[in-house]
Amino acid sequence: MKTIEENIKALEIDNVLAQITPMSNIVRLSELQGKIGMNTIIVGRLEKEGFVGVTRYENGDMHIRLTHEGYNLINDGGYSFYDKRERRQKRKRIVWNAVCYILGIITTLIGQYVLFQLTRLK
Repeated sequence: MKTIEENIKALEIDNVLAQITPMSNIVRLSELQGKIGMNTIIVGRLEKEGFVGVTRYENGDMHIRLTHEGYNLINDGGYSFYDKRERRQKRKRIVWNAVCYILGIITTLIGQYVLFQLTRLK
């Protein structure tokens, strides 16, 4: 079962990122449009991935600012583009691992066959 964090759509993340502009330096969490609970989860995810920096205060206030990686992410097409690229790379890794696994099996079988033939010659 997927967690709430995994069900967040990339477009929702792009919507939050669009509100945190590089010009405004700091944005309060309460100033973001949308549900505050969902925005908290999205900002937490972006912070974990290194795209935003968050300063938390004792009164529960959060100030959000873009990091250098976040600024580059916005310039590269947003989180949805990043998400597509990550999924594409993951699929390529899975295919590559499967190819290597199959080649390993074939190589092992050929090696066993050669050893079997060599032992029969004696």
